[in-house]
Amino acid sequence: MNRAQQGQSFLDVVAQQTGSFEEIISAALLNNRSLTEDLQVNTLVKVTDGIALRNNRPATALRSTLHPGSQQKGIGFMSIGSTFKIS
Repeated sequence: MNRAQQGQSFLDVVAQQTGSFEEIISAALLNNRSLTEDLQVNTLVKVTDGIALRNNRPATALRSTLHPGSQQKGIGFMSIGSTFKIS
Protein backbone atom coordinates (compact mmCIF):
# COMPACT_ATOMS: atom_id res chain seq x y z
CA MET A 1 0.00 0.00 0.00
CA ASN A 2 1.05 3.55 -0.60
CA ARG A 3 -0.27 6.92 0.48
CA ALA A 4 -1.30 9.65 -1.92
CA GLN A 5 0.68 12.87 -1.90
CA GLN A 6 -0.54 16.36 -2.75
CA GLY A 7 -1.76 16.67 -6.34
CA GLN A 8 -1.97 12.93 -7.00
CA SER A 9 -4.98 11.26 -8.56
CA PHE A 10 -5.88 7.58 -8.24
CA LEU A 11 -4.18 6.91 -11.59
CA ASP A 12 -0.98 8.56 -10.37
CA VAL A 13 -0.75 6.42 -7.23
CA VAL A 14 -1.40 3.15 -9.08
CA ALA A 15 1.17 4.04 -11.75
CA GLN A 16 3.63 4.96 -9.00
CA GLN A 17 3.17 1.59 -7.26
CA THR A 18 3.03 -0.71 -10.26
CA GLY A 19 5.05 1.11 -12.90
CA SER A 20 2.32 0.72 -15.51
CA PHE A 21 -1.29 1.47 -16.22
CA GLU A 22 -2.21 -2.19 -16.76
CA GLU A 23 -3.19 -2.68 -13.09
CA ILE A 24 -5.51 0.32 -12.92
CA ILE A 25 -8.83 -1.50 -13.45
CA SER A 26 -8.09 -4.20 -10.87
CA ALA A 27 -6.81 -1.58 -8.40
CA ALA A 28 -9.96 0.51 -8.92
CA LEU A 29 -12.13 -2.52 -8.14
CA LEU A 30 -9.97 -3.48 -5.15
CA ASN A 31 -10.18 0.05 -3.69
CA ASN A 32 -13.79 0.74 -4.77
CA ARG A 33 -12.72 4.00 -6.45
CA SER A 34 -13.24 5.77 -9.76
CA LEU A 35 -10.34 5.76 -12.22
CA THR A 36 -10.28 9.55 -12.40
CA GLU A 37 -10.87 10.26 -8.71
CA ASP A 38 -8.63 12.83 -7.03
CA LEU A 39 -7.35 11.64 -3.67
CA GLN A 40 -6.94 13.41 -0.37
CA VAL A 41 -3.38 13.56 0.97
CA ASN A 42 -2.42 10.34 2.86
CA THR A 43 -5.22 8.25 1.30
CA LEU A 44 -4.14 4.60 1.24
CA VAL A 45 -4.30 2.80 -2.12
CA LYS A 46 -3.95 -0.99 -2.41
CA VAL A 47 -2.77 -2.80 -5.55
CA THR A 48 -2.76 -6.51 -6.31
CA ASP A 49 0.69 -7.31 -7.69
CA GLY A 50 2.78 -4.18 -7.76
CA ILE A 51 6.39 -3.30 -7.90
CA ALA A 52 7.37 -0.64 -5.41
CA LEU A 53 9.09 2.00 -7.50
CA ARG A 54 11.13 4.75 -5.93
CA ASN A 55 11.50 8.33 -7.09
CA ASN A 56 8.46 7.97 -9.34
CA ARG A 57 5.78 10.30 -7.98
CA PRO A 58 3.41 11.43 -10.75
CA ALA A 59 1.01 14.22 -9.77
CA THR A 60 -1.42 15.04 -12.54
CA ALA A 61 -4.55 16.00 -10.60
CA LEU A 62 -5.78 19.35 -11.87
CA ARG A 63 -6.53 21.98 -9.28
CA SER A 64 -8.00 25.45 -9.66
CA THR A 65 -5.57 28.06 -8.38
CA LEU A 66 -8.15 30.84 -8.12
CA HIS A 67 -9.19 31.81 -4.65
CA PRO A 68 -12.73 32.97 -3.92
CA GLY A 69 -12.94 36.72 -4.32
CA SER A 70 -9.85 37.00 -6.52
CA GLN A 71 -10.23 38.88 -9.78
CA GLN A 72 -8.75 37.57 -13.00
CA LYS A 73 -6.67 40.11 -14.87
CA GLY A 74 -5.00 40.31 -18.22
CA ILE A 75 -5.84 40.82 -21.87
CA GLY A 76 -7.61 37.44 -22.06
CA PHE A 77 -10.19 38.48 -19.48
CA MET A 78 -10.81 42.08 -20.59
CA SER A 79 -13.71 43.24 -22.71
CA ILE A 80 -13.66 46.40 -24.82
CA GLY A 81 -15.68 49.23 -23.33
CA SER A 82 -15.87 47.94 -19.77
CA THR A 83 -12.51 46.66 -18.50
CA PHE A 84 -10.22 47.37 -21.45
CA LYS A 85 -9.56 51.11 -21.60
CA ILE A 86 -7.67 52.97 -24.28
CA SER A 87 -6.14 56.29 -23.29
